[in-house]
Amino acid sequence: MAKRKGKKDTAQKLVSTAATGLPAPLQSALGSRWGSRLAILIAIALFASGVATVDWTGGVPHVHIDRERAQEVRHDLYEDAESVAKRQTDDRSPIQWPAQLRR
Repeated sequence: MAKRKGKKDTAQKLVSTAATGLPAPLQSALGSRWGSRLAILIAIALFASGVATVDWTGGVPHVHIDRERAQEVRHDLYEDAESVAKRQTDDRSPIQWPAQLRR
């Protein structure tokens, strides 16, 4: 499969700029088309959940990671996953078929 050549899209440019201080293999992975999109989605999720915050003290952005909030979010995700799994094992037929398709 041939590599796609051409200009970098906006997501790639943004992530490549943000990943300047990282090791080369990580920069390469994050600078790819899929890696840059995945990195942006993860960043949005972290900021939306309150795990990551930005402080603009002195005009310079500082990213802070709240470890306690991360543990809370992790705990909530595990509880949600367990409840979904329990619901699916409790129901014998999770799909409700129309009467015409039932045997």
